[in-house]
Amino acid sequence: MGIGTVIAIYFIIWWLMIFITLPFRMRPQLETDEVIEGTDPSAPAQPQLLKRMIWNTILSGVVFGLYWFVVFYLDFGVDDIPEIIPIKKLAATEGCRSGGRCSGRRTRHYRRSRAMIGRCR
Repeated sequence: MGIGTVIAIYFIIWWLMIFITLPFRMRPQLETDEVIEGTDPSAPAQPQLLKRMIWNTILSGVVFGLYWFVVFYLDFGVDDIPEIIPIKKLAATEGCRSGGRCSGRRTRHYRRSRAMIGRCR
């Protein structure tokens, strides 16, 4: 994985985490009775954006570290998802010959799984 991919994944995690964490501990102006004229009463009284960005960066680093551990040390990828979530096998074994090759005949599974055409298990 190149450095550009790592930065892109961290950037995506950072933006997801900012939208998740932004509403926490946010007090609207209406609750504090300090509504500034011309603003919405539900606007935050003290947004503390710099503090939120720092905490979000730390939290995103932890989430990215978990991602890094799962992908590189546990060797888990997108291709491994069917092994975790059991999916009914859609292999078209009806057209298989003794040599393990398929006859190319389209079976009833064709509509559900075009990727399985020409494969036998």
